[in-house]
Amino acid sequence: MHQSTLPPQLFIVGSQRSGTTQMFNLFNKVVGYHGDGESHLWSSLHACWDTLDESVAGMGGTSSPAYQGFTIGKVGVDHIKSEMAAVLINIYTARFGDQWIDKTPGVKMIKAIPMLSKIFPDAKFIFMKRRGIENVMSKQRRFKRQPLQIACSEWADSMRAWTYVRTSVQGRYIEIDQQAMAISPNEVALQLCTFLGSDNTLTQKAASFLENARSEQTSQSVQARTLALSDTGWNDEEQSLFIETCAAMMVSYGYSFESEALRDSNIPPTIPLIFLQMADFVTLSSSTQKSHFWPEGLKLICNKNLGKESLVLQDIRLCGQDTLLSSVRCHSPQPNFEALVTLSFKYPNGHIEKNAFTLKKGDIKELSWFIAKIESEVTITFQVEVTGDFANGQVVFFHPRMVCNDKNNR
Repeated sequence: MHQSTLPPQLFIVGSQRSGTTQMFNLFNKVVGYHGDGESHLWSSLHACWDTLDESVAGMGGTSSPAYQGFTIGKVGVDHIKSEMAAVLINIYTARFGDQWIDKTPGVKMIKAIPMLSKIFPDAKFIFMKRRGIENVMSKQRRFKRQPLQIACSEWADSMRAWTYVRTSVQGRYIEIDQQAMAISPNEVALQLCTFLGSDNTLTQKAASFLENARSEQTSQSVQARTLALSDTGWNDEEQSLFIETCAAMMVSYGYSFESEALRDSNIPPTIPLIFLQMADFVTLSSSTQKSHFWPEGLKLICNKNLGKESLVLQDIRLCGQDTLLSSVRCHSPQPNFEALVTLSFKYPNGHIEKNAFTLKKGDIKELSWFIAKIESEVTITFQVEVTGDFANGQVVFFHPRMVCNDKNNR
């Protein structure tokens, strides 16, 4: 299969600092696609289309007398959109020819993908992803004045947006992890070229490029290194901010909060449950059957005036023979922080098992429950009682995870 079979247009998307530039350089320098480093034109077109849709909706839709009586209706909103797209297509064709590439990172471009899939039915999409901890730290090094909240939100919003839009380009996209380009260049090159339908010669050239080019990185060890959240150098408030903003997407994409090099790949990544002050209780449910992950975004905020709050997790379905593991970690900026934690676990047969223990700052408590083969709901209640003096900012992290021992049910 020859290079002429490659798709006419390629779009590289992802969060900033996720390897989009290196991927662009690969296709620009090795494969022969032409394009600018970033365009921001298609995301701008998408914003224009959205504005048109909002205007039509405000008129009552395309069937309303108002829409049909205005110029926008007489010309037709779909025709207007088509003409706007044609302008950009002519610009790209004049600059780059018929086969070109666009690399524009960020959530706005990701949200434009459903539009792009309609304009370019033969185009293909490469989504670059990167573990949240390393991505945010890379942003901090590159954009020194960027607030941590913005760096975290940009990563989380981009990863979340991709989960929604990728179904619109089913069979036309591939996901590449930035770290994989550093530690497994040959495998990444083969995946890319197989996806694009290129020949072995191009695969070898791509692998050689990835082995030798470390775009905006000083060494392979920097790219391949993964850190635990506790090793980032972030203070307690910054770690809490990262968890609240990024926890859901970290778990959704299978990234751990511990060092990836130290994590058992057979155990799903952990999810922090954040305990803060000033609220009553939260009830959360998971609709995913046989899920190895707990519901995303869990938090219990303890009211210091009441001193005791509860969290109930419902509709958690375990598969096969499962073991529920929970690593309970107590963390606080206050040196004398202490919490009395009572965990109640309700088995499917109605039996309730309670486990009470005291945690001080820095303590870690490992817990586990064996569950027989079941297909029904399990309700788990966590009850936390805070004792001693405490002020704003104490945080207790829970890291629960489920391990399925029946490999046929993974």
